Amino acid sequence: MDETTQMCLAAGLALTSVVVLRISWARRDRSWVLNLAGRLGFALSTALAWAAFGAWGVAVVMLVATGAAIILLAVAALEPASARRRKEKAPRIAIESNTARTTQARIVTFLIAGPFALIASLAAALAARLLVLAMNGTEADANVTVLGLVPLLWAILSTMVLMNDRRRTQIAIAAAITAVSAPFLVLGGAV
Repeated sequence: MDETTQMCLAAGLALTSVVVLRISWARRDRSWVLNLAGRLGFALSTALAWAAFGAWGVAVVMLVATGAAIILLAVAALEPASARRRKEKAPRIAIESNTARTTQARIVTFLIAGPFALIASLAAALAARLLVLAMNGTEADANVTVLGLVPLLWAILSTMVLMNDRRRTQIAIAAAITAVSAPFLVLGGAV
């Protein structure tokens, strides 16, 4: 398969993945099968784009996906609220009172998803930096690796933390990343 065909396939797959995720998220009960299909579609489209044109191909394919997502969200935003309510017919939920306990829980969640997740992401990125250097990479490549990985890992880690309701799981996710990265940081340049 030539590179142009591969890029078109990757762009079409990314576009389809956006539509599949939108369908899944528009349902009353989110479907893990549709979520998985959408995310695997993104992974496959990224791999195809990378194989065709490297980072440039991935950027182009993600622009297609982002454009499709913006269009779908704009259409959903323009839909009248009354039509959405009729379609959903969701049960009314009592609004949680703003007690000291709920405020504390929100602050703890913020601290785990914010600074703690940032520290874990930074530790993982610094460990990756050491691995790049250990594999005879240049200092510049290692530094760019850190600059690219910190925001990416922070976003992924924060999302994973916020998607879990249990406090233990939230802490365990961030702590696991830090624990895996810690040996590399302790060893430093000896890796």
